[in-house]
Amino acid sequence: MFTVRDVFGSVLTELNKKSAPSFSREDFQYFCNKQALFIANDGFQFYAVNGRISDDYRFLKTSESVDFANMSEIIKADGLSEYEFALSQRYFHMLSCNIYLNGNNSSGNSVVKQFPARRLTDDTEGAVIRNTFLDPRYNRPYYDINENRNPSNPDLATVLLKVGPMPNTISINSANVEYLTLPAEITVTDDDMYGTGADMSQVLEFPETLRNIYIGGVTTMLLEYTNNPRIGTLPPLSQDIPKVPLSLLNKTPNNIQQS
Repeated sequence: MFTVRDVFGSVLTELNKKSAPSFSREDFQYFCNKQALFIANDGFQFYAVNGRISDDYRFLKTSESVDFANMSEIIKADGLSEYEFALSQRYFHMLSCNIYLNGNNSSGNSVVKQFPARRLTDDTEGAVIRNTFLDPRYNRPYYDINENRNPSNPDLATVLLKVGPMPNTISINSANVEYLTLPAEITVTDDDMYGTGADMSQVLEFPETLRNIYIGGVTTMLLEYTNNPRIGTLPPLSQDIPKVPLSLLNKTPNNIQQS
């Protein structure tokens, strides 16, 4: 990991110091936070494309397991129940959601079975609910993301589980979600930039493998902000991880080999 002062020193080096464009502490802090959000969004777009990208963006990933006792039941007008629970971290994008149900096997013994839930978006909910082959069931659950109902924590989100009617012999045990979190807000002080003592600036959560991409992004934003002609040459030289062509994202290894 690296610090705010590390970023500032590297940016000055990239800008060649003597001819570096002038920028304020507020400008530097703004572009640091903007680049952090850009990297987080980039991480979700290409997450799980290959092992290297997943490893580089692992710092954003978190998982939670929520017991049924910590869920709130919402009874709909049709008499069916939905179940809601709040996430504890600053939610950014969902990766997966699984629910675990209590039931009995063919021998009558108690078992817990896992069922993956699919995202139910607002534009498809009407069609899914009215379709017998797609509507929510205990073995075909759905989930949706709602805003947090606690105004003191607007960055936290809630997960709404839709499981449809359930037999009396089946009940919800728990749910497990994996999601990407928002990066922590970056705060820059004058001492972080110009201090000569020990580096006490904020430690950024990005791994060393993303150092060049982060610094390159902040530098590029400052060059564009000041209309510096080096804006055309810096990005290609600062690219660490090549972008994956979107045409390859939906191809299997066999399809890639044949194409």
